[in-house]
Amino acid sequence: MRGVSKSIKLAAAVLVSVTLLTDYQTVAGESTDNPIIFEPIPESTAKGQQVSYCPISRTHDIDPFTEEEKDLLKAIAMAEAGNQGEDGMWLVMSVVLNRVNMDPWPDTIKDVITEAHQFASIDRRIESSEECDKALERIRSGDIAPKIIAFETKDSKILDEYFWPAFTYRDHKFYTKK
Repeated sequence: MRGVSKSIKLAAAVLVSVTLLTDYQTVAGESTDNPIIFEPIPESTAKGQQVSYCPISRTHDIDPFTEEEKDLLKAIAMAEAGNQGEDGMWLVMSVVLNRVNMDPWPDTIKDVITEAHQFASIDRRIESSEECDKALERIRSGDIAPKIIAFETKDSKILDEYFWPAFTYRDHKFYTKK
C-alpha cells in the first residue's frame, strides 16, 4: 500500500509532462541540444551491466515544496556538495527527491534527509550560495535527475555492494537501484 501512496503523491505534485531527452543511453562526448553533465563509470565496475543514464525534465504548474522543504534541500546540498557547483548540488537534491518517491525510504523530504546514517549533518545557519539557489530552482521547475538514489565520494566503494554505479560527477559517484 505504501507504493500506492507514493504514486498518488507524485500525481498530486501536478506532473504535467515528462520529456525524455535521450532514451537512457550512454552519451559520451556527443554534442546535443541539452548538455550532458554525467561522466560514465566504466562498464566493468557495474558487474557486467551496461551503465546508462540521461537527464529527464519534468514540468510542474505549481511549487510543490514548503518553505521548510526548500530550506532542507538547500541545507543538505550545501553540506554534501557545497564545493561541487550547481550541478553537484542539483544531483544531491535529486537523490533526496527520488528517495521520497521510492520504497524503502521515508515519504517526506525531512524524513529522508534526517534518517540516521544517510547524509552528513546539516547546519541551516549556513547561507545558501547562488549556485545552490539555482540548483533549487531547477528542482522546483521539475528538473530532477532520474533514478539516482545514493552517492558517495568517488574513491569509495562501500555502496557498490548495495546499488549499481551510474556515473561520477566531480568528487561524487552516484548510484541507481540494483
